[in-house]
Amino acid sequence: MAKNAKMKYKFETKHVAGLPKYRFETETGKPLAVVWHWVGNYKSYKSGEISYMSNNWMNAFYHAACDYTGVTEVANTDYIAWAAGPKANGWTLHIEMVHADTREQFYKALDFYIFWTAYQHYWYDMGRTVDNAENDGWGTVWTHNAVSRHLGGTDHIDPMDYFSKWGVTLQQMINKTQEYLNALYAGDSTKVAAIGEGTIIKTVRNPQPAPPTTAKPVKKAPPKVT
Repeated sequence: MAKNAKMKYKFETKHVAGLPKYRFETETGKPLAVVWHWVGNYKSYKSGEISYMSNNWMNAFYHAACDYTGVTEVANTDYIAWAAGPKANGWTLHIEMVHADTREQFYKALDFYIFWTAYQHYWYDMGRTVDNAENDGWGTVWTHNAVSRHLGGTDHIDPMDYFSKWGVTLQQMINKTQEYLNALYAGDSTKVAAIGEGTIIKTVRNPQPAPPTTAKPVKKAPPKVT
């Protein structure tokens, strides 16, 4: 089908030069899921993260970075990125959220983040259901924690440690992603309310980090790829 739905947001394209281009290790050559990341640094902004990645991509890189100004795609989503370990990278896309200084900035960033996820589902035919992999290790949306628990090969901080400090739950994010995905398939995502819209958003400083958790990973077989 033609992918001509009206988009609520457009994405900036600023691909880093020299990144490797390896095709996804799936039957279709397309990604099967999106992994959600948070940068884990309360003092780093999007421009700094992109600059750092541009000089250090040999160690790790993601497809997109997000803040309250929007999503910047720094790597071609048609190819693999190195962001969640060898057991996930071959079949997943990756988006990184940087920190926000205020609640208003956070909710703006989160809506961009969620919409990008929904659009990848739509564009790459991941399915019409946004399936959370958190509990059973199978789905189209993975947190870093889900990758660590069910697949292994990575131990980076989980994004929900940060998002929950702003009062957002994983299920709320999944629900809004599904709402955007439904709207994209219906042909127009521009009228979907942003996550948090209609609530009182006070301008407050970002929440302080809590000590990291050290949950023992539980290994589980990844989706079958070829």
